[in-house]
Amino acid sequence: MTSHRRTRLAVLINNHFLTIVLALAIITAGGGWLTYTTVISPGTHAEQQTVSAWQADGTFNYSATAVNDTPIFDKGDVRTNRMVYITNTTPVLDGAFNFQLDGDSGNATVVTRVRLVNYALYKNQGESDKSQKIERGNESKKMEKRIWSYSTPLTTNRQQVAVGNKTKTQFTVNASSVRTLHKQLLRRHGSLYRVADLRTSVAVSTQVNGTVNGDRVERNFNYTLPINSTMDYYSISSPKKPEQQVTVTRRVMVQSQPETPAILGSLASLLAPLAGLAMLFYGRENNWFDVTQTAHTEAERAKVRSEFNEWVTVGTVDLDDDRPTITVESLEGLVDVAIDSNRRVIEDAETGVYVVRDDVWYQFTPEWTTTDENEIENGNLSRNGEQIESDQHQKQT
Repeated sequence: MTSHRRTRLAVLINNHFLTIVLALAIITAGGGWLTYTTVISPGTHAEQQTVSAWQADGTFNYSATAVNDTPIFDKGDVRTNRMVYITNTTPVLDGAFNFQLDGDSGNATVVTRVRLVNYALYKNQGESDKSQKIERGNESKKMEKRIWSYSTPLTTNRQQVAVGNKTKTQFTVNASSVRTLHKQLLRRHGSLYRVADLRTSVAVSTQVNGTVNGDRVERNFNYTLPINSTMDYYSISSPKKPEQQVTVTRRVMVQSQPETPAILGSLASLLAPLAGLAMLFYGRENNWFDVTQTAHTEAERAKVRSEFNEWVTVGTVDLDDDRPTITVESLEGLVDVAIDSNRRVIEDAETGVYVVRDDVWYQFTPEWTTTDENEIENGNLSRNGEQIESDQHQKQT
């Protein structure tokens, strides 16, 4: 079977040699172009790259001075960066906001505006539309919903600074005044504050306009220092800061780097058809595709038989039978006749003719039985139901 397949393949290649060569040449050209664009000249592509990085650093410092003697403090004592201050003893908070640009080079105009913000914060913890929670890992943060907010300017500082230098903006918060404001609001709107907390914070807005690391910069940074005031004391919470790391990116064109599978695939698309072309020409030069008529006949016979093998039996057919003969144009048609008449298809072992014998003689004569001159010279061959006898057989009779 393998030998017959090789024979049919050789015949196919020999009959369509130029077509196969042309197809492989086209594939080779495509593989060459693919290899060139993938390996030799992959081209460029756009990519966002970080070209510069700098940082804005804003910090708070604060202190309060005792205005009277107490069992804990002496008048004039200064308490710096404490979490809690007693309102009657240290009624004024002195603060300073320091801002610095950290980078390789540059300078900018820094405008710092400080405001004192009083506001009422809704405090209901229910599942209503007035309170929401954002889960972040194991922490939950209540989203603030302000009922009202009132802002008072404290100071403004405008300063030209170089990268690496600090600006310092000083401010003062009168905690006693804040407490007085809260008392007034509670007296006038007591029912409102059953569901709201009075809050105070120092809000700092810093506007940067200049050049840092060779790039033009126009940005705002907002910082908040929360101050929670009660009747007797006020506490300072941790400042709220924005993202202070700044990266500058640009869209640049970079050389493409093909991945290994793409390289191997493009090379294979070039080398495989080249190898095929080489084998075709080498095989033709060395007569790989030359097939004898006998081998061709056997291959064709095996191909036809393999399709209808279960319906065909090899035997000896009496070609002298004088029954009427009907010529069938294909073995498939002859098999259909055999199925309909519940008979077998007989292949004559000597001539290769296929017949179904009934009241009428149904016969299929394969092409190779009528074209093989060697068989015509060596024996009897039936052509379309007519007996052809060789000259040698006539002499013997």
